Amino acid sequence: MNSSKQTNSHNYKAIDWLRSNRKINETLVTAYNYIKIKQLVSTVLPEYLKNSFHIIKTEQNSITIAVDGATYATRIRQLSPSILNKIKTTYSLNLEIIKIKIINNCLASEIKIINKQKNYISNNTIKYFEQLREKSKPGPLKDAIEKLIEHHKS
Repeated sequence: MNSSKQTNSHNYKAIDWLRSNRKINETLVTAYNYIKIKQLVSTVLPEYLKNSFHIIKTEQNSITIAVDGATYATRIRQLSPSILNKIKTTYSLNLEIIKIKIINNCLASEIKIINKQKNYISNNTIKYFEQLREKSKPGPLKDAIEKLIEHHKS
């Protein structure tokens, strides 16, 4: 058996195992439905909004959409009738209300870690700043140059 067939058979076994557990299967079905609804809603939205929301809850007659800001929320509110109509006709769901929640950073898929690195100035360049400091008159410029030299000296 080649490795791709073996991998596929393991994938099917994993999915079958997940589906065999009723609670996990319900979660998978819910996730799948949210993905289907999100894809459908995306077809109604303008390009800049297509990846700017998440489906976070469905209830008997409503759907809750999370967005990152008020501008997105306003635009989705304006398009609510079209979104509801598309969902009703495609999936025969009896949805009447779209609830919108603004959740800051709801779309942050990864946490960005910023490494602040000291910008080093070569010793030769520091010598030029020292010469400039000597030629400068007392005042804010000379003070700034002194701070720069102190900060960047090794």
